[in-house]
Amino acid sequence: MNGKVRTTIYLDADIIHLARLEDANVSRIVNNILTEYFKTDNVEKLEQKAKDLEAELNSINKRIYDLIQKGISTDRKNNMNKNIYNELLNIFKKRIDNIGYHQANFEDWMHTPKNQERCKIIGKEPLEVLEMLKKEAGIDA
Repeated sequence: MNGKVRTTIYLDADIIHLARLEDANVSRIVNNILTEYFKTDNVEKLEQKAKDLEAELNSINKRIYDLIQKGISTDRKNNMNKNIYNELLNIFKKRIDNIGYHQANFEDWMHTPKNQERCKIIGKEPLEVLEMLKKEAGIDA
């Protein structure tokens, strides 16, 4: 197959947001996955692939079990939101350390495209997130 065909697929909005944050080429990723999926050279290769996938699945199941044993939340969205918020908090604190609170224009920083995307994923407005960050960092300004 030499040409490309435009098609429509439906993905979770959170996946698309993460892909935008990482500047990932979703079309290329989907194409690679489907190409790998449809490779059917011979039965032996498929059987080996099935064994490899089974081993990988066992490893993933063990990791899930370990995480649950450690008390890690199984709520994917909640964990993603916490990770994104913590990332923003770390950047916020570094900006305070490097620039100083009063010299850094945090409102402009929160309205950058990347931070707006992060706020969308969290489900809050940029200024609302900024107030949360200030409170967490102990800043009353």
